[in-house]
Amino acid sequence: MKTLLATSMLAAAILSVHGPGLTAAPDWDLTQYFVERQAWPGFGEALHKLDYSLARTYWKGDEGQFRPLSILLLAIQYEFFGADVRWWHAASLVLHFVVALLLFRVLIRRLPVSIALTLSTLFSVMFASVGLVHVSWVGGYMAGCALMLAAAGSAWTQFERLQTSRTAWVPYVALMTLATFFFEVFVVFSVILAIAFWMLCVRRDGKVSGHLVALWFVPAAVFAALYLPRIAIAPRFLFVGDLAGANVLDPQHLVAYPLSVAEYFVRWGVSTALPAVRPFRPIAFTLNLCILLGLAMVVWRDTRQRGLSTDTASRLAILGALLLGYVAVIRFGRVATDDTHRYMYALIVIAMMGALFEYPGLIDRTRRVLVGLLTALAILNGAIAVGVTRQIGRDGEAYVRYLSSVDRFVREHKRESGFSFSVERDPEFIPPVVLLEGYPDRPIRVSEKQLWQTFAGAIDDPSRAAYSLKWDGRALVIR
Repeated sequence: MKTLLATSMLAAAILSVHGPGLTAAPDWDLTQYFVERQAWPGFGEALHKLDYSLARTYWKGDEGQFRPLSILLLAIQYEFFGADVRWWHAASLVLHFVVALLLFRVLIRRLPVSIALTLSTLFSVMFASVGLVHVSWVGGYMAGCALMLAAAGSAWTQFERLQTSRTAWVPYVALMTLATFFFEVFVVFSVILAIAFWMLCVRRDGKVSGHLVALWFVPAAVFAALYLPRIAIAPRFLFVGDLAGANVLDPQHLVAYPLSVAEYFVRWGVSTALPAVRPFRPIAFTLNLCILLGLAMVVWRDTRQRGLSTDTASRLAILGALLLGYVAVIRFGRVATDDTHRYMYALIVIAMMGALFEYPGLIDRTRRVLVGLLTALAILNGAIAVGVTRQIGRDGEAYVRYLSSVDRFVREHKRESGFSFSVERDPEFIPPVVLLEGYPDRPIRVSEKQLWQTFAGAIDDPSRAAYSLKWDGRALVIR
């Protein structure tokens, strides 16, 4: 019954807030993926290109990345959805729902249903989640978060049962290992968790089996075993296009690194806790701040009277290490970071709030106050987020219809003998695509095309094309 209630509420919240963004225009990385796939359109071919950072032709770089399961997810989506990004966004909404539901399942172990569900709902509609949910290129991050939460639930069960059998820990290890191949940051998370598990067991039992400790490090070991051989053949492992000197080991970058970590830790913290967008920025900021101060007062009052348990303090310390480790990893290889990374930051922050609300003897009155404040925070975040999703949905609607129409036409006709097509005139809302072959600092050639010109069978001369297409405002029609 609890899970059914959570499923219904989370689904309704996510559809209400994120649903209007289904027609958001595809992000730059996704359009580049569409371009790359024209050279290897078959699913079997795509499976041979899962090491995308090395396999890509255009805008090469970031070759330290190794996310084969994220690229596999993209390949599966392309196989089923083509370039109709409405379905890509729908898949992201499903992934976000799964993450929120798993978060609820983790929180419900130690919290009353009302607080666990309100916290999960807050996360599902947070303004901080919009950036990732509507950037389908990195949907694999959400898949990794889902696996991490499932792994955390499994680990929690083993600690509750005082389980030291290696067999009992296999589900955690398997889930966490899969997560590492969606996003490298989960490798760092697995190491932090392994150290934390070891320390918790030593504190509780005085000793821990070396074999069990070794098992906790398996996710990092498996990733390293597959990562190191491929990175040995990477042409420019240390190349990062937006760093000074295009090198993550550049002295200028290393000197500024600690300060940049602190800067982004605070920046993401403020933007996650106090979301505000025009034209309601002062009002939203003030309301949000008042609600957060109210939450802080309630927690301080009760924890001052009863104190945090050692168990709660340990969980807060572990989550804090994950939060700081996350920012440190993301900042190491980039000067410019985008909004998509606040998603995981917000997820860990919500988990920390859950840990703070675990103090013993939670009376009904305090619980009602917490639920009320969290509900107000969710409503405010949802109102801000839905304003953004409606805007990006409106702005991208025509582009999405156009791109879907091109893709559908090509898929229907590309097997015809001598197939070719041309579009009479490009609508003004279609941005050109810059094709930079090679590395940004050492390009082989650079050209600019309309996205339809990168599809199979596209030619510029309408008189030579088997099909001449025209945009009628709703779809591409054959002239």
